[in-house]
Amino acid sequence: MVREIRIRKLKAEEARRKLEAELESAFLRGERHVRIIHGIGTFKLRQLTATVVEEMGLGRVLPDSLGRNPGVTEVELDPPPETVLRWHLRPAKS
Repeated sequence: MVREIRIRKLKAEEARRKLEAELESAFLRGERHVRIIHGIGTFKLRQLTATVVEEMGLGRVLPDSLGRNPGVTEVELDPPPETVLRWHLRPAKS
């Protein structure tokens, strides 16, 4: 099942926070594909999505996704390095 991140109708700052948190979570869980639903509107959220994906460096926007539905961006995430997974998934200290 593909994770869907819905940022439609959110203000840019709220959308950025949600995108960063959800993309990091998906990356750390080893998910490889994420669908971001931003709607069409003025394309600000679509542009924000591409910017956040690039800035975070966790994967890439799939180029063919932009032609199918302009209100949805598909992202392919890179697999996290094992050292990153071990650090993030370590047991919590009491």
